[in-house]
Amino acid sequence: MNHADEAGKTISTPPPTGGEPGIPFAAEAETATASPAADEAFLMRSAGLREAKAWGPVFSRGKDSRPLRESCLKASHSLQKTIRWLRKLTSEGRAIPSEIRPLAHGAPRVRSALREAREALNGDTIGKLPRLQSNPTLPRMYALACDFLKAIHFIFQEEPLRACLDDAQRQWPLDINEIWAMKPLLQLALLEEIAREAEALRARAETKTLQPLFATQKCNLEELILSLQMIEHVDWENFFDRVSCAEKILREDPVYAQMAPDSRDMYRKEIVSLAAHSPLPEMDIAVAAVNLARATRRTPGEDVRLFERRLHVGFYLVDEGRTKLEETIRYQAPLHQRMERVFLRSADYFYVIAIELVTVGLIAFLLSGLHLILPIFAAIALLLLPATESAVRIVNQLASFLVCPRLLPKMEFGIPPDSMTMVVVPTLLLSEEQVRETVEGLEVRYLANANPNLHFALLTDSADSFHPLDEG
Repeated sequence: MNHADEAGKTISTPPPTGGEPGIPFAAEAETATASPAADEAFLMRSAGLREAKAWGPVFSRGKDSRPLRESCLKASHSLQKTIRWLRKLTSEGRAIPSEIRPLAHGAPRVRSALREAREALNGDTIGKLPRLQSNPTLPRMYALACDFLKAIHFIFQEEPLRACLDDAQRQWPLDINEIWAMKPLLQLALLEEIAREAEALRARAETKTLQPLFATQKCNLEELILSLQMIEHVDWENFFDRVSCAEKILREDPVYAQMAPDSRDMYRKEIVSLAAHSPLPEMDIAVAAVNLARATRRTPGEDVRLFERRLHVGFYLVDEGRTKLEETIRYQAPLHQRMERVFLRSADYFYVIAIELVTVGLIAFLLSGLHLILPIFAAIALLLLPATESAVRIVNQLASFLVCPRLLPKMEFGIPPDSMTMVVVPTLLLSEEQVRETVEGLEVRYLANANPNLHFALLTDSADSFHPLDEG
């Protein structure tokens, strides 16, 4: 069974807000406004509200995306079969029916969308999205994507999608990962529709009934493949910033809005991590973090820079204020995280103890397999230095494997004219070759950081003299 159809069957259709019961959805849109653009906006907003009302206040989270992967695999096999049939027609010198020709021209784009959707479905994110209460095998975001595409006749546009999501969030705010997953889910729904359309056209072509039946179709392959292209051209980072409720709340922090995109993404991932082990949703966690930053008051004698740090929402998401935020949102840290925090609080002691234990273990292992000629204490003395060096290397490797590195938040400053900066590189002038390498390195830094308000310079000095004072 196709999952787009399955999702459609689970969606109830209560009248949109302000509508009268019993009036068909499309008819109500026609009577609500006069202009086509307004009709489309009303249609998409009603689609979002209609879908969100069917979700209910309680929903489960899945463990994997196997049903969607199977649906993607089915669509892939169907499309590959049709593409092979088109190649066979070409090799035999037969004409390709005009209605199915867009698939031959758009095959690379279809393969690219299949690959992208497959990579997203093989990850962990989509499998853990909230599910429909009435159908726990499907993420609610996939049902919303299918409902949106059906309402817009599978002709994708960005603004109607944003209107649809905005009104869906009037009922239930969407999670951060749900909005990021919208692109591959839309691609999947479109690929399923393309596979059904192409397979039907191939069957009709083989039975010589293509033309009369195709005239009744509401959409064609060219429009569907064009929609795939439109999805690819959307600036999804900007789309996320405009749609996500959690993002809008975080942007109330004046510093957050000026941060680099990867730093903002790190903050959002922390909110997702906190929500996974807290009874509060992501939006409430973002509100709690922003409120803690706003409630910060400077204590007498406190350093100004420390006070400014505590005014930033990141202090409570990734820094020392994390404990206070976790208490506020009733966060229950998982066992592995609690163990990691114990180790990090006394990192020096655990590091030294681990080296000592590994050293003792290595020496004991080596001594157990040797027939000693020297006294045992002499053998231990000989093995102590190489065993210690090996232990340090082993512990360092284990530490880098067990403890993930933390990224430092950074600003997307841009260096305005009133903050003109010069990067000065100190160096000694030792030889002509060394001077050339230094100047080339300075040129590389300049080319990699082209900015009219950023300058580079060398602070040079000659090599030390053999005399306290040089003449002249």
